[in-house]
Amino acid sequence: TSVARVNNGSTGDTGCIGKPAPSGDYDLVGIMSQFCASPSSGCTTGYQFLVRLYDDFITGPEPSINSAIRVAGLSRTTLDLNFTTINTGDTRIQYGETPALSNQAFDAVLTTNHTITLTGLRPGTIYYVQPISVNANGTSRGQVQAVVTESDSRGTIKTFFTRTVNPSFAYPGNDAVTLPALVDDTLIAYIAKATLTLDISIYNFNNNGISANIVQAINDAFTRGVRVRLVADGGSANIALAGLNAGIKTIKSPTGSNPAVPGGFYNLMHNKFMIIDAESTNPNAVWLWTGSTNWTSAQINTDYNNVILFQDQSLARAYQIEFEEMWGSNTATPGVIFNGTNGGTAKFGANKADNTPHEFKIGGKRLELYFSPSDQVTSKIISSIGSANSSFQTANLLITRNDIAFAIRDKAIALGSPSCSFTLVNDTSGGYSGQYNIMAAGLGSNNIKIFNLPGIYHHKFLIVDQDNPASDPQVLAGSHNWSNAGESRNDENTVIVHDLAVANQYYQEFARRLQDVSLSPCSVTAVRPRAVKTISVVPNPSQGTFSIAAANLSANASIVLVNQLGQTVITKSVRTASSISIQFQSAAPGIYTLRVQDGNAEYAARILKN
Repeated sequence: TSVARVNNGSTGDTGCIGKPAPSGDYDLVGIMSQFCASPSSGCTTGYQFLVRLYDDFITGPEPSINSAIRVAGLSRTTLDLNFTTINTGDTRIQYGETPALSNQAFDAVLTTNHTITLTGLRPGTIYYVQPISVNANGTSRGQVQAVVTESDSRGTIKTFFTRTVNPSFAYPGNDAVTLPALVDDTLIAYIAKATLTLDISIYNFNNNGISANIVQAINDAFTRGVRVRLVADGGSANIALAGLNAGIKTIKSPTGSNPAVPGGFYNLMHNKFMIIDAESTNPNAVWLWTGSTNWTSAQINTDYNNVILFQDQSLARAYQIEFEEMWGSNTATPGVIFNGTNGGTAKFGANKADNTPHEFKIGGKRLELYFSPSDQVTSKIISSIGSANSSFQTANLLITRNDIAFAIRDKAIALGSPSCSFTLVNDTSGGYSGQYNIMAAGLGSNNIKIFNLPGIYHHKFLIVDQDNPASDPQVLAGSHNWSNAGESRNDENTVIVHDLAVANQYYQEFARRLQDVSLSPCSVTAVRPRAVKTISVVPNPSQGTFSIAAANLSANASIVLVNQLGQTVITKSVRTASSISIQFQSAAPGIYTLRVQDGNAEYAARILKN
């Protein structure tokens, strides 16, 4: 019944943060501490036990599960799961589509490294799983977690940037898309796709000064029968909410601090995501919109921001879990905000649980998803920085955590000089000089820059190894500021996309911003000289329909058709069969360039349309 406190610094392989609490009986080694000795202030039990390392938990002879379940692999119908124990035991996974866990997979072999495959699952479906291990001395049970299978969606990933980029740093056929003062038009186009549901979680929404009417698009969706739900930050103006149809329900996050309430130190509901038709029977009708862009005139027309868009049902369903945790219900009516004692179902900040899947496969690409403050996102940022084998680039409104600054410093030193690693941060208050000095100790003063041009440098992204296809190129993006509030109080979302093309698109944005502040970007020669193979297209000339021979392609490929002006006519992700059929009857006659991306292989063909 005593209080054991885990310090924020207890991270990494030997730390406690992110690991499951041991099950069964155990001894505990630590430091006894007095934190409050003033009965006059109502503090009469001011002692706590300071746990230092995970090894401070000394378990008995039962298996003692000491890791969360890891998703080692997934497909549309299978999940490969792994967990570990301190002592040997058998392997059991209880699982189901609800936390009732009505099924069990079993392997009788005694081991400390437990691996099992769940089969016969449904595509794009969230499953709840619990690890169990039994030996002659007892039973150990781990925590219930959410995992998800690959969906039947196309898996298209699109990126947009609010300011011009430098496409000269693109590898062939991978130009980043810029939408200067046009993000609102694109947003409205996707709102118009909604036929069933539209769930919006937005920090600040102001329709004034925006050329297109986002409020009208939302109202139009509601009028045509779409269920619309909106979660907003309680401390922001959110002026546009007043223009919504009176039938559209909204909920605002709590504000202020109440130490007497669990998780009562609220800060910001800082998300900027939108879920379209998550439960559609058509998996290709589902979209997830996120990134750093608030829905305001300054953020869309002036500031430096990004949007990343996913056509994937598994990811949308995971975001829906997070949305409904804040909303407080799975209906059109929000719940009551939880205040620690009222039994409310709508939860924000530290009252939320780590209850969403984290590992996905989208269009054949690996993706990780994390929400703050429940998912220890800072540790994921540090891990991504540490994974760099060639270079990394960080683009942030602010960096106010020393642990992230030290991770940047140490990785920059490890990569050596000269390096293609850079850090850009926005110049607002100058309140993070300490972190600046730490990072400069590794990057050098030439590779770290305060971005002080007009407009807010509002990005929150990290690029890793976009110049090294043989490594694990990735982008970490979303709404999460690299701060203490972002880690422990704000409602935030973060995606990590493991894909060379997406990493290169973000680098085109980053390269342009380096040039804005008079720094020289590194070349992308490491990815430019890729051999481009020809691919058979029939018939050619075409009347508007042609087929691509796909015998040599893998399970997934992306297709882009470009006209002579360099404009994209078709972009498509496909799961290959013996052949792929493409239709472009509405396109004008002329010569078109076809590009097919298949992993690290690229194919091209020229097509004449009569």
